Amino acid sequence: MFYRILIRIIRVIDFIFYGFKKPDNSVIPEDEGLIVCCNHPGLRDPVFVAESIDIQLTFMAKKELFKFKPFAKLISSLGAFPVDRENSDIAAIKNAIRLLKDKRALLIFPQGTRSRKEDNNPGKQGAVRLAILTGAKVLPVGLSENNHIFKKVHVNIGEPLDYSAYKKQHLENEDYDNMTKELMDKIYALAEAEKK
Repeated sequence: MFYRILIRIIRVIDFIFYGFKKPDNSVIPEDEGLIVCCNHPGLRDPVFVAESIDIQLTFMAKKELFKFKPFAKLISSLGAFPVDRENSDIAAIKNAIRLLKDKRALLIFPQGTRSRKEDNNPGKQGAVRLAILTGAKVLPVGLSENNHIFKKVHVNIGEPLDYSAYKKQHLENEDYDNMTKELMDKIYALAEAEKK
């Protein structure tokens, strides 16, 4: 309830300051694990994505954000869980798998850090690997890069991608790289498209 009330308040605020309008959610699958993947041009991107999607999101956040207990409690209540970005965080990966198997929606920024298209950040394989491992669909989401205050921000949601056919295939590292690049291409096409 807290999450939904907060999102409604944020939508009003962002309509005033960013001209934000919630995109069409009709393509989003319901009652199944879902990996929401978006480009990551700015600091407020998790907020823009969360207010764009009707279902509650969970997401990984760098472990440093959990050092201050009151803030850790707040972001945990909003669906965040810690990840060690410097090392292979097995606990965070297991938590992500559990959430997806529990039919939750997990927000991932494949680039791993804030990047613009011009930075040529190809993205990391994690989202695609998780999708193949768990059978969860991937929802590509494109966020306009010019997301400064008093500049119009738009979010477009693409058709869900199903990677389940790859589960029994022997895939090389290059295959995951290619699928990740295709995913990022779809995300940037949505980001650059006019508001739907």
